Amino acid sequence: MGRLCKLVKFVGSSTGPLVGQDGYDSYHELSDWGGDALKVGKSVGLGALGRWVDNGVEHFKQVDKTHWNLLKDGGDTSEFEVRYEGWDVAGVKADVTTHYQISVGDPSTLVTVTSSTPMDNLVTGLVKHDNVNYIEKRSEHWTMIATYGKQNVLGDEWDLGLALFVKNSQIAEQFEGPHDYLFKFVPQTSYEYGFFATWQGHPEQPQTQQEFEAFMEQKLQRLDASAGH
Repeated sequence: MGRLCKLVKFVGSSTGPLVGQDGYDSYHELSDWGGDALKVGKSVGLGALGRWVDNGVEHFKQVDKTHWNLLKDGGDTSEFEVRYEGWDVAGVKADVTTHYQISVGDPSTLVTVTSSTPMDNLVTGLVKHDNVNYIEKRSEHWTMIATYGKQNVLGDEWDLGLALFVKNSQIAEQFEGPHDYLFKFVPQTSYEYGFFATWQGHPEQPQTQQEFEAFMEQKLQRLDASAGH
């Protein structure tokens, strides 16, 4: 969900258009509507797309048009998509659509990406913070990277666990950038990956790193099982 998907602790309904308008960092402070718990900075955040140019990630800065569409709301799943027309990086344009799906009882977001042209520098990744544990796990069909620890900027002591999983067949390179742990995709026109976040403040989510890693392994098992269908 990219830099679109920031980790929000509590969700309000009526103040959305006003969030962050009273100061640059105000949305990182707990308010009536909630708060953004994750500091992103120049990184891709959790599962955003970018393009790797000159040892850095270029975000969706130069785009002709952006469209957002809610496809399904309610029931067991919800889905929406974002379409970027004319995403221009270093003179190379592409139309990119990102489709997001969430399901009841699962903190994961599944992402399907389609592009008008194959790109050899398309990346996704996970923000890199100091003094936070890095975790990596692999299965037959997927690679999952994660961080766990004190990366919650809302002022409480709860740990955040952030994870990103990408199909092995779609990974051209896995590497570390200045601000992120990154995957570069194989040049093609469609991709599938996902991410999730867990927070100790949620009573039904992992409360320790050991429980978080166990959840990672269970998720990989389910992903591998679904790959055969």
